[in-house]
Amino acid sequence: MRYQLKDMPLSTALLVLVTLFVLAGSVHHVAYTFSTLEGGNLYWGYVQALGIDLGILGLAYGIQLRKRQGRSTAPLWSVLILVTFISAYANYLYGIMHQQPLETATAFDHAVVFLRPFLLSVTLPIIMFALIEIIGEDRNYALKMQSQQETSARASEPAIETVAQPEPEPVLAVARVA
Repeated sequence: MRYQLKDMPLSTALLVLVTLFVLAGSVHHVAYTFSTLEGGNLYWGYVQALGIDLGILGLAYGIQLRKRQGRSTAPLWSVLILVTFISAYANYLYGIMHQQPLETATAFDHAVVFLRPFLLSVTLPIIMFALIEIIGEDRNYALKMQSQQETSARASEPAIETVAQPEPEPVLAVARVA
């Protein structure tokens, strides 16, 4: 049986919801940044941003599938690192394009302001990927537990004995030639 949304524990459902919010924020940042390459056309910015950030979702899901199948995940990881880097870079550019000068009195305040675009923007794709991995691992665990329950249920069922019928002996016809 396929893993369905109604079977999802509340904690996993909340993680999915949080992931969608993080995805929406990251897509907006990446779309704005890509639109600067398209002469301000936000439509094309969103097309490219959805390609990048949904690519992170797809690659993370592919990694989970390959883990379950016992296949190599290295090719997907290499592409995922590249796509996450592009998303993080676009998020960072969005952050520094909108950075406003803030009054800083101490060196610590200056460091906090300097790190603001990185901490607030670049972390979105990283958080999104981490949440997807957690959700995938929860799903893997649920499928494993379901499989173990089905196996134990089959093992506890009494075996039905069938009486083996002897196979009939072949009938040989003998013909006499006159």
